[in-house]
Amino acid sequence: MNCPNCHQPIDHGAFFCGNCGYNLSTGNAVLENQAPPQANFQRQTDLGRSHKDSGAAVASFTFGVIGLVVWLVPIAGLIIGVIALVFGIIGKSSRKKVLAFGGMSLAIIAIALSVVSWVITANNIYKNKSVSPLTYSYLDSAQTVSTACYTTKIPGGLKVTRTTGSCTFLAVNQATNELYGVKVIESPSLTDSEFDGAAQMDAKNASNSTAGSSIAKEGVSTFVGSPSYSVTFSGPNSIHSDATYVYRDTAQGNVLFVYHTTQGNGNFDLSYLEDNWQWN
Repeated sequence: MNCPNCHQPIDHGAFFCGNCGYNLSTGNAVLENQAPPQANFQRQTDLGRSHKDSGAAVASFTFGVIGLVVWLVPIAGLIIGVIALVFGIIGKSSRKKVLAFGGMSLAIIAIALSVVSWVITANNIYKNKSVSPLTYSYLDSAQTVSTACYTTKIPGGLKVTRTTGSCTFLAVNQATNELYGVKVIESPSLTDSEFDGAAQMDAKNASNSTAGSSIAKEGVSTFVGSPSYSVTFSGPNSIHSDATYVYRDTAQGNVLFVYHTTQGNGNFDLSYLEDNWQWN
């Protein structure tokens, strides 16, 4: 069966010609400026799809911008980046395809930054877990503490804790509240002429920050041949501490803070540590 208007094949029982729009039931031909019903329906469908795709393009750009803000939180950056990429793919054929392509570009950047942030975070966690403190104790005899900066001995009965490769350590006797410690500080801008004043100021700040603490004695001295500034602290509960700031270039810093603290009337000077000290 053919259309009486355009003579193209039509389906049996059709009301309109799918080619020219001829009304088969009334015999009226479609006007030149009037689209066939199927064409109108297709245009409306395409228009609705275009609006949806434009919305996806806008969403892609919006999520892309958000992804660039939150990438420091890796999981959030990855999720938002993927969402922006999906919306961009949907909206790339719309009238707002520029926003879609922009959103996809931002999404790729956000995903890449999130992955980098994730790798850095995981690497830091691994490093922190892999560098564990070494703790060892000899209760009956003196023990040697050997580092890249120095080697010394401490009396028996103290538990020594230090991180592998570090020149800093802490030795504690929990029964008597006695402790020895060394801290290594890197202060590259500090000169020899400024050292005494800086040490004096730090000691004053340390004393002021501890309730009941005071400086009993202080002054310029030497520690195993290196310039130092010695301070004797008196604290509450009969706690006394002898400390010295040492100015010397080492493998990990140019200032060492060496201290010995006791409670009661026991000896709290640094003579045992200093007598057994050798610079490395």
